[in-house]
Amino acid sequence: MATKRDETEWAGHFRQVGCRDLREYLAWCEANGVRATTRKTPGERRQEVTLFERRRHESVLKAARQFERHPETVLRELANLRMPENARHRPYLNHLYGRFHDIRNSRHLKEAFLRLLLVTHPFKGFQGCDAVIARYAGSLYANALLAMACRHADWVRTPETWTPQGTNPRRLFRDLAAHLFCRYPPPEFLDTAWFAPMKDAARPAQDCFIGVGNGVSLRSLPVPFTLTKRMAHLALTAVPPNCTVEEGWRWAQVLGMGGNERLAQAIIATPLGAEFREEPFWETVVRFFVDNPMLHPSQVGPLVDYLRYERYTPRRAGENDRLPPNFTMKGRTAAALLARMERWHRHLSIARTFVVESWEPSGIAGFTHETRDSRDPERKLRWTVGEITTGRGLALEGRAMSHCVATYAAHCARGTVSVWSLQADSSRFVEPARVMTIAVNRNRAITEARGRRNALPSPKSVRGSSGYARLSAEEERLLSEGCDVVARWAAAEGLSLPSYLTA
Repeated sequence: MATKRDETEWAGHFRQVGCRDLREYLAWCEANGVRATTRKTPGERRQEVTLFERRRHESVLKAARQFERHPETVLRELANLRMPENARHRPYLNHLYGRFHDIRNSRHLKEAFLRLLLVTHPFKGFQGCDAVIARYAGSLYANALLAMACRHADWVRTPETWTPQGTNPRRLFRDLAAHLFCRYPPPEFLDTAWFAPMKDAARPAQDCFIGVGNGVSLRSLPVPFTLTKRMAHLALTAVPPNCTVEEGWRWAQVLGMGGNERLAQAIIATPLGAEFREEPFWETVVRFFVDNPMLHPSQVGPLVDYLRYERYTPRRAGENDRLPPNFTMKGRTAAALLARMERWHRHLSIARTFVVESWEPSGIAGFTHETRDSRDPERKLRWTVGEITTGRGLALEGRAMSHCVATYAAHCARGTVSVWSLQADSSRFVEPARVMTIAVNRNRAITEARGRRNALPSPKSVRGSSGYARLSAEEERLLSEGCDVVARWAAAEGLSLPSYLTA
């Protein structure tokens, strides 16, 4: 009689050879000339997995060759919802089939999408299945082309008259978007509107791209806050091209109010760089930061976290030190607000009771990676990214890292966010070093990544630029090196990264 362990092992083996159950597995065995039975040794199972991987790679290679030799034929078959032989083994073609299936009832939209695919297929950079814009999950070139096809009524030129220059896919896409919709070149950050998730919030950003590209005043377009003339000018001329649309608006807002680029970078690294909920209030928060230029940028993130806690966390009995509901920033000083924030942090660090004790894992896998220890090349550093699934674990992480991650417990329990700890271990450490705390939302986007004392990580380790002045040399080095580990984990799990981790 099969044990529970045997059933689990065989279920795992079925998945390894691309089968869902015993019936499919036996059919696969017969088709591939191996014994159709479950009485097999571990060595036989390993040989079957090797055989499956070899056949799968052969199918992928065959599909790639077929697409390279007859790309137009393959694309037209996909548009007619016919999957060419072996195409399902190539992720890009499988993805295109799904997109055509989604729009199967709109003939004009299918035609527009097909025309865009036909003019971009010579460029292999367009055929990837990795996110192009780190902030946006699912931001593939294919999805962006579909978004442009959805606005085919706004085209001012046809795709067939486009003359591509160069081979860089990002520049080619930007040039194609401008060719289709614009008579004048729009600011580069606006083209991320086509990569944004296809929801109501994406259309106003696309309207801005089209409007600016046709000479419409930016101040008359659907920007999420009221633009001054100076903000509009800075949005057109001073926003870095690697910003998303939301980050670009916030960047122009900060500079338009009189802030500098260092402050703008610190603000877009917080949730304010991705959302505009209750914007009239948060606009006063941005003004507060601008009016307090001596406030170190490393304090921006913690203060935003504290204000979000005061604004959105329900009040419980006995919490007498909270700000009043619907508080404003009027009359508040930086010193008083920092003192409140520090008291809040101290309260979190000594809290021993947890409203939420534990919750289910998010389903995202952890990660391990080994590198050479840059301080002692003879040793290895073992990096781990592990999920925190208890209130006690969050409190320990917050105390060790001197930040407020303990406040995320309720959000973790609701499944809206998961929290992860990046740690590094070496034979020269007494215990693993906590390097970075990471928050991931339900859309598989990394929304926060902070080192000890809320230091903002950056692949370019410049002491003092992102709060590193508050870290030891060892902490600074590990935080900088940890960015590459987080990027590897994000790539393995399909997570999107904030801009400060990809700089």
